[in-house]
Formats: sequence, structure tokens, C-alpha cells
Amino acid sequence: MVFAFTITRGKIVEIEMQADPECLSGLDLAIPDGCGGRYIGGLCKIARVPPTPGSRLSDKLGDAISRLNSRLRRDILEAGVSLARARTLATLDREGSRRLTDLALAEQVAQPTMSALIGRLETDGLVSRSGEEADGRTVVVSITAAGRRCLGRLIERRSESLERALGDLEADDREAIGAALPALARLLKKMEERNAVPALR
Repeated sequence: MVFAFTITRGKIVEIEMQADPECLSGLDLAIPDGCGGRYIGGLCKIARVPPTPGSRLSDKLGDAISRLNSRLRRDILEAGVSLARARTLATLDREGSRRLTDLALAEQVAQPTMSALIGRLETDGLVSRSGEEADGRTVVVSITAAGRRCLGRLIERRSESLERALGDLEADDREAIGAALPALARLLKKMEERNAVPALR
């Protein structure tokens, strides 16, 4: 098994190609205290990945986004909504009706897993679906008005949390964050274009 992970201030903050982070417990990483960076290895060997041009910015940006996402995900869980539910509702609200197979691909889960999630959302009245159930390629899922209200409450909770945190910052910091938003939006668009799933027309 091969995995890659990022270390910041001596702590593992991101793992790729590794389903269960607990698998790393007890493993001697042989990394000096306070060191950071990106590492890759298998069951027997671990080596630091040499930095590439621009990796300093990407590492810092990735760390900041990971930590911010972790905090915002906690708000969602505290609201009693699973992350999978929130992401699926957000996708349907943002991109419109989607095929079940496309949703599974976007969430990187097996089709039966997504089908079960959509079934629970449908039972709760948050989504509706149409098409031939036996063929996920023809099942089309749409968000309902109740689903939009549920998503709206989550967005409001997230906005309130961010507003409180922004209020504790200096004006210069708030202005810097605001000025960076257009560039971040363009970065996200470029990343999404690489793995875009066609929407239904």
C-alpha cells in the first residue's frame, strides 16, 4: 500500500490514497520535531518529496484550506447533518438535476452507496428522483424546496460562524481576504474544469 501525506508543524494534516488514518498509528516516521513538508511511502519506506517550484504557496494554501474546511465541517456536524448529505444537496442546488451515476462520481463513492444516500434524502423530502431505478444512468435526482431550505440553514450557520471569526480580525486582514476571493474563485474554476461532470440539459 502506498500513501502520501502532508505534515505541518509535526502533525499529519492531509493523507492521500489512505482510507484509514489510524493505519499510521505506531508507525515510526523518522521525522525531526517541528519539520514539515510532503512525504510519500509504503509499508517499509518513507521519504520526503522534494519541493517543486511554487510548492511553498501550494503547501500553505492547502494547509489553510484544510484547516478551515475542518472547522466548517464541524459546524455542519453540530447541526445534525452528515457531510455527505450537505455536499450532495449543495451539488444539486448549485449544478441542477444530476444523474445518480454522476453524483456517485462527483462524491467518489460507489453507485449503491449514493443510491442509499439519495433514498434517505428522498424519504426526508429533501430530493426527488425519476427514471428507471434499476439503471443508475437513467435515474435523475433533483433538490426539492425542502432540500433548499435545509441547505439554506446550513449556509446561514456557516456564514454566522465566519462572520464572528472575521469580526475578530483587523480591518487590513479582512480586506486582504476579500481581495483574494476573485483569485481563489479562478483557481477553483480551473480545478473544477479538469474533473468536470457534464450537467443535464
